[in-house]
Amino acid sequence: MNQLEQVRNILQSHALRITQSRLAVATVLIKNNTLLTTEEIYKQIQRSKKLSCDQASVYRTLATFEELGLVKKSIFQGEPSRYMLDIIKRKNVHHHEHFFKCNGCNIIKPLKGCLISKQEKKLEENGYRNLNHHLEIKGLCPSCAQTYSAN
Repeated sequence: MNQLEQVRNILQSHALRITQSRLAVATVLIKNNTLLTTEEIYKQIQRSKKLSCDQASVYRTLATFEELGLVKKSIFQGEPSRYMLDIIKRKNVHHHEHFFKCNGCNIIKPLKGCLISKQEKKLEENGYRNLNHHLEIKGLCPSCAQTYSAN
């Protein structure tokens, strides 16, 4: 089953209509498989000849998708929220995010592994619960680093 079919099934299982707007937002998120702002999603829908959705519907659709657990919302310092399709339901997994953000081209790359898991375990041993974190490392990606060093 492809991701668009999974989105359709989740919407149906919650007795929600499968609208053109919801399919448009899902299609853009699936196609990109990266973190996008609401504005970036809307612009891609506008550029498409096959998709249609107004900007208010993009916001509403993302809110609905977030409630259903279809998207992961990430917030970066001083920026609008970003969204990425996240259909896989993981139980008993810590919610955390680690990213590198380039100061030159603004690309955002997820980082693998957890740099803070040991500290979280210590906190849990001391009674802390429902822990999550967001780690944002900023700098220059290899491409931008070459460009800036050449100048």
